[in-house]
Amino acid sequence: MSFSLNASLDTREPLLIEFLGPPSSVTHSITGVLQLHVEKPVQLRQLSVAFVGQIYQTFGRAGLTVKSDPINTDRVEQHMIEAPTHYRPGDYSFPFELRLPGDMATTDCSKLVTHSLLSEYLLVASAMPVGLVARRKEHRQHLTVRRVHVEPSNSNQARYTAKRNEQIECSLYCPRFVSLSQDKAFISMYIHAYTSAHCVKEIQIRVFQNEWIELTSSSHSPERRGQRFADLDDNRHISLHRRQHGNSIINIYNSKCISEPAIVPNPDQESFATAWGRETPIEFEVELLPALVQPTELLNWFKLGHHLHLTIIFADETIKPLNVKAPFAIRRIMEDAWMHHALRTNERDSMERERAVLPGYGEEMEVSTLLDSNTHRVENINLYRELYPERGELLVPDVTDDHPPIYDHDAEQSGRDADQPEQESEKS
Repeated sequence: MSFSLNASLDTREPLLIEFLGPPSSVTHSITGVLQLHVEKPVQLRQLSVAFVGQIYQTFGRAGLTVKSDPINTDRVEQHMIEAPTHYRPGDYSFPFELRLPGDMATTDCSKLVTHSLLSEYLLVASAMPVGLVARRKEHRQHLTVRRVHVEPSNSNQARYTAKRNEQIECSLYCPRFVSLSQDKAFISMYIHAYTSAHCVKEIQIRVFQNEWIELTSSSHSPERRGQRFADLDDNRHISLHRRQHGNSIINIYNSKCISEPAIVPNPDQESFATAWGRETPIEFEVELLPALVQPTELLNWFKLGHHLHLTIIFADETIKPLNVKAPFAIRRIMEDAWMHHALRTNERDSMERERAVLPGYGEEMEVSTLLDSNTHRVENINLYRELYPERGELLVPDVTDDHPPIYDHDAEQSGRDADQPEQESEKS
């Protein structure tokens, strides 16, 4: 053809989009430029740039990979012209702005154990000349979509307490979140065995990644755009192997170990003293397997959560081991997120009137702003309000509150509770 197309984004890295914060109803504005190079005069009736999201499910057997037809999940398009337009030879630039929903799945979380669910995003520039035999021309580029978080101010460990009445009690201290760049997680715990019959032989800790997918025909309908994020508590629920029922295009659940097992035996292997771990904490260092670790993602159709699985094995083999699950989050932490800069005169007067400088984030007329990779600047006082409008004012929105640990018998009980409303509705 007599023309060529190209599109570029105004991001820090080419073809990389990073959403700031967890999935929410916030719309992210991504800007860029559509470039049109014309060699011979041409008349175009359509010129646009689009952000396209697709999902593929792949199956592999004996070295052969079969790829399903794509399922379109997102499409955000901007048209540059509204009527047929003539273009002479030369270069033309068209700035564009795409408003992307913040509840899209990222390209980080795409691999499963027995299946592969590939999330693919494209930046498509297209043009259609005028004419009966004219053909549409497209320029497609693959995008990488990630989700980044600001390192929370409260990075203390969460405490979980588990016990069997009049038998044993333990307190587990584990991290609230782990950075994706970390290869180790540090855990400590205290144990108090009430009787000599419940002496502990050894303690085992492993880290599991739970992957749950249920894609229906309405999962990505335009009406649900901006409402596809899940509650933060779902990181706890998916470890109970909960599954929804209905007509699903894809329904997958997998749980896999993403760490080397950490085993700490009781140093007293003869009498198994009950004083072990009562006054001095028992320290664990769990080594993660980076090739298997993916960041936590909580959408209403795609949930990827993580939990620590602690098993207490007793010296008496007739006593059932105590299993406890403690959920936590794995996140990609944004580097060099905050930048300090001085305000101009007109900005200084405005800030003084509104008293918008927060304590601890700048001295005198120096203010801190948050820079994301999409080159947008957000004032610190409005950061949480813009990222989480549906959650109100939160001091640390990216750190979940403490939750009680999950026992194995909780899964059975939750299953019974889920069946009771269905039975009652049938009777009514």
